[in-house]
Amino acid sequence: MRQTKFFFTCLFMFFFHTAFFAIENTILYFGPKTENAIVFTASLGTNNTETSAVKQLYTLSQQFEKTPPSLSVIIAITANDRSPLPDFVPVNTLEGTKSLIRIIARYKNPAVILLDTGTVRPQIESGANGIVCPPWLFQSVYTQLVRSSIVPRYKDFDTILRRLHWLIDDPRLQLYTENNIPAIKIKTEASIVSALISLPETIKDTLANDRDKHYLTLSFGKHCVIFPEKHLIILIAIVIAVFLFIFIMFSFLSEHKHDRHIKDLIRTSYLPLYYFLANMLCFFIALKYTELLFYFQFGAKSGIEALPALSFFVYFSSALLLIAMNVFVHNIIPMPSSTFMYGYIGSSLSLINIFIFSALNFSLSIIFLAFYLISFISYRNIRIPIQAVCFLLMLSMFFPFITSAFQNSTVIWKRMVFHSVFFSFALIPLNLFGIRLFFNLYPIAIRKKRLLFRIYLALIGAAVLVSSTFVFIFSHRLKANHENTIICQTLENGVLTTELKTSIPLSEKTFQPMTISDDINHFVSVSISSHNYLERRISTVTVASLLPTEAVELNIYSEDGLAVYEADRAFTRSDKGETARFISVAAPSMPFVVQFSGDKDITKIRVSVSLWTKADPFQTKKMRDSILQNAPYLLKIVKTEDAVLIKEPT
Repeated sequence: MRQTKFFFTCLFMFFFHTAFFAIENTILYFGPKTENAIVFTASLGTNNTETSAVKQLYTLSQQFEKTPPSLSVIIAITANDRSPLPDFVPVNTLEGTKSLIRIIARYKNPAVILLDTGTVRPQIESGANGIVCPPWLFQSVYTQLVRSSIVPRYKDFDTILRRLHWLIDDPRLQLYTENNIPAIKIKTEASIVSALISLPETIKDTLANDRDKHYLTLSFGKHCVIFPEKHLIILIAIVIAVFLFIFIMFSFLSEHKHDRHIKDLIRTSYLPLYYFLANMLCFFIALKYTELLFYFQFGAKSGIEALPALSFFVYFSSALLLIAMNVFVHNIIPMPSSTFMYGYIGSSLSLINIFIFSALNFSLSIIFLAFYLISFISYRNIRIPIQAVCFLLMLSMFFPFITSAFQNSTVIWKRMVFHSVFFSFALIPLNLFGIRLFFNLYPIAIRKKRLLFRIYLALIGAAVLVSSTFVFIFSHRLKANHENTIICQTLENGVLTTELKTSIPLSEKTFQPMTISDDINHFVSVSISSHNYLERRISTVTVASLLPTEAVELNIYSEDGLAVYEADRAFTRSDKGETARFISVAAPSMPFVVQFSGDKDITKIRVSVSLWTKADPFQTKKMRDSILQNAPYLLKIVKTEDAVLIKEPT
């Protein structure tokens, strides 16, 4: 029994490797075989066409042939990583990268440099999945680009935003980080071969170094400074020690002021909790207003996905309007005449935020440390201009978060509750310092103070009104033009049905089903062969088509046993493991063949085939509306075959 199991394992490992090499990755090796390896990789285009990044790697390989590196260097051109098909078509993607990772796993200390097309000026992406590449890899890439007179573009705040999942991740970088492989991505159309050729010699001495995941970067022009995690910890410890010293030495100048401050502290102690709950309520109301607005326009809340940046602008401007109104109303309530306590509580909360947000992600500690230092200067100073400047500086600390939210709104909306709590708590010190600044405008009469607030409210209200109007304008245009709409037809059992596939909820458009008299075998043919071998049944399913094929899906099932134990292609199980599902890569080579082993005693298997094509054999384009004449088109052909297996004598 064990020998039989071993035999089948070896047999399907052979099939697996055959399928692996069919992926057609191009792998080139240079230098001696070492435990350390530098991998330069790029993916072919959506139709496995060469991109500018791929061409650069071919040029780089020619350089390594002339001057071999002193350690293992791999140049990999991966295929079948990208799909030109919409998300609702099941295809295998990232197959080339997955195969490359299996090769990289043989090395003890690998590092990956991923090249991709982009702008002329190189842009660096330092990680994915909330993980950034080690500092030595980032520093080496940045330094080598600068030495080659190429100044890369990198936003230092992206290091923090990447850890918070506030940026859109490259799925290939996600795979590398999931497999604990240091990787960095360079996007450019310019030639950077001169920088890449010397990169292995720069990195080879640092490959086995520690992998600090909480460093910060400060890049300016040709210079880049990295602050490692241990330095950040020391800095925070020093600041906390200084604060505790000042707190111990704190004195209220006189007994009278001491008593008054204690009373003011008691009167204002509820403010942090009040503003947290009020901010949360404001963000919640703004969120529901945005969802209601898009529901009214599209008939579903998912309409937000059609205009993510605009929807976030509506949401955030509405929240700011409500928060400002709350602050304005709160100023009418009689409060302590001394504004010192507002600054004291706000600064203390800023200190507490260092610990709270560093627990969320340590990289945030340096941001809230800077916020605390500014707040400390503000609350210890009675000059209004300095307080105003400090307030603006504290407000500016949130600009990178807000900018990122606009630019990556599709990611932000998926975790909107978390981001609402984040902003609600982080904005509490700003609420308090805003009240303090408002009260300290003593030269201005109360009427003029209210006028300033009314102007502020009017500006934010105008932003809400304008953004809401834009929602009506753009949504009407999207619905009228059927943008991002794909016409998908399904041919099954001789009936052709039509539906519109789109991420934008549209008003329902019905299409009458058509009866097709043509034999479906003219388009898709399925053949099944099977025979017993030792304790298993070996079966082969072959799908052929006369139409250009974009994708194939196979579902194999048997009523009287397990149809698929092992196969020469990757598959998933459903229906409690009884159905095996195979999917192809985009634009697979035909015929599509699957060979698998199953239960020896099964007598019948059912094979359901779904094949996608862009061909229009029934000439339905002539029957479309004028608006949909040039819309993308897909035809799905569904065919089910039942095969009775002859039980062979043992």
